[in-house]
Amino acid sequence: LTRSSLFTRAYTTRKSVNTSLLTLYVLPKTNRPGAKSPVGVSIPKENTRNGSGSQVVDKMPVVRMPLVGFVISKKVFKSACQRNRAKRRVREAYRIMRRDMVESTQRLEQWYALVFVLNNKAVGESSEEMRETVAGGVNKAESRYGIGTRERKPS
Repeated sequence: LTRSSLFTRAYTTRKSVNTSLLTLYVLPKTNRPGAKSPVGVSIPKENTRNGSGSQVVDKMPVVRMPLVGFVISKKVFKSACQRNRAKRRVREAYRIMRRDMVESTQRLEQWYALVFVLNNKAVGESSEEMRETVAGGVNKAESRYGIGTRERKPS
């Protein structure tokens, strides 16, 4: 995510999940006519080499991954170095979780955008704890707001 309007849209939908290290805001996809689709990522199923040395990729499915943003406030950490370290660690945890979830891409395909808002405990935790927290946040969001669940009205 790079545009502030998408961050604002994710916050105003009021679909959030809290974990011990972060808050995850989700923005579900809408099926509006004429709406732009998110960026597609091609994942090759088979890599083979032909005689000329170039790679031939058979049937590359396009996986629609959500746009992802990572936010940490200056109130949480005054030092930019600490804020950047926390964001790098959560980005890496998300990247590993996404790579492990390639088989069940529908879990991530249902979201248009994900915004991870970090709190002050995010720097001190181990990378394994960070991965579990990120995966747990995505699982909670799927069970609460995912496809096939009953839409909850904000109270």
